[in-house]
Amino acid sequence: MGQVVSRNEIIINFPQDNPQASFFQTKAAFELAEQTLNRTQSLFDTGGVSQHDLDGAKTQFRVAEANYEATQRAVFVRSPIAGTITDIDVRLWERVTPGQYLFTVSQLNTLHAKIWISPNDINKVPPNASATFRHNGSLLQGRLVNIALTLNPDQNAFAADIAFENPNQKVRGGLTGTAKIVTYNNDKAISIPRNVVLRDMEGQDYVFVAQDGVAIRRDIIISNRSDLQYEITSGLEVGDLLIVQGLQFVRANSRVSIQD
Repeated sequence: MGQVVSRNEIIINFPQDNPQASFFQTKAAFELAEQTLNRTQSLFDTGGVSQHDLDGAKTQFRVAEANYEATQRAVFVRSPIAGTITDIDVRLWERVTPGQYLFTVSQLNTLHAKIWISPNDINKVPPNASATFRHNGSLLQGRLVNIALTLNPDQNAFAADIAFENPNQKVRGGLTGTAKIVTYNNDKAISIPRNVVLRDMEGQDYVFVAQDGVAIRRDIIISNRSDLQYEITSGLEVGDLLIVQGLQFVRANSRVSIQD
């Protein structure tokens, strides 16, 4: 395990003399069909046989070739992709059964994560959105590469695939972690914690700011919401002193004490 392999490289050999494999029989049949085709082609070129005879020899050769290739695939198990051997499920002289996993080849330089996007959020996710994946302190940068066009009825959500660059293979495959997609970005946005936003009886959102030692109410307009942050498009300016603690004791025009 850990060995880097190329595509079509032989990973496991099964015994060629296994009667169930019929390796030598199919090899002999292939070689005979190849010789027969060559002789028939030579005779056809000199007018010794008909087109029908040549077509029959070609058919027999293609059948024998297909049987031999199938036998080789069963005896010499090759890697389907270039990558790293990340798991081997069999050992020398161990008896295997049809359908049993033999080995796993992974491309660990790029990892893929599957997430589910709710119907309420699906229209907020832009194509090729940037994303992050965090596992035990390791942070990978990636991008959204695919979103399902139909809702999965079992999950009641849309499946999405995110690809992450995994330099030095610091994160192993098959792990779970926290994936985040950037659905919106505004470098000049004023963003505040959602827990400092209050609402009056008329449904107006507001906050308190400290100005000249007193608490001033500011009505605000929220343009974008996330789990923990709100983007404010009206009511606050850069440099305002937002009151974030002791809000249960704050009233309009009440005295406030600012502590570093």
